[in-house]
Amino acid sequence: MAWHRVGTDMRGGIVVLALVAGLTDSVSAQPRPNLIGNPSFEEGTAAGPPQRWALYGTLTQTRRLSLVDEARDGRRALLIDDADSTGEIGVSQTVAARGELGYRASVWVRGLEASSPIGAYLQMRFIPSQQLHQRSLAAEPGEWK
Repeated sequence: MAWHRVGTDMRGGIVVLALVAGLTDSVSAQPRPNLIGNPSFEEGTAAGPPQRWALYGTLTQTRRLSLVDEARDGRRALLIDDADSTGEIGVSQTVAARGELGYRASVWVRGLEASSPIGAYLQMRFIPSQQLHQRSLAAEPGEWK
């Protein structure tokens, strides 16, 4: 099992993103179907976590999740607005994974004006080993990366 978290740490920041994760057979390197449910955040209501994603952290007046119509691909993206330095916020999803296969996750992220990308991460935690892989999602305002 792999656990994916996308969000910010206690430093805050505003990030718009879309997640694409694929499975690759480590022997033949043939692409497999996307394991992430609702990877481009197309499903869900305007506020709160998108469908198939769980909230990580606590929503407040200064920590918000919103589906917005500013996607790189598709119709929507997830806006993570975290102006509170006392906690974390994000979304997570648990995905079944097999040990003999290789996995690849990629994210499109865009920084917003007057925001800090510091503290935005993609995390992959492998269960039951609790092995953690984390990557920064820092991006400049207006530029999809």
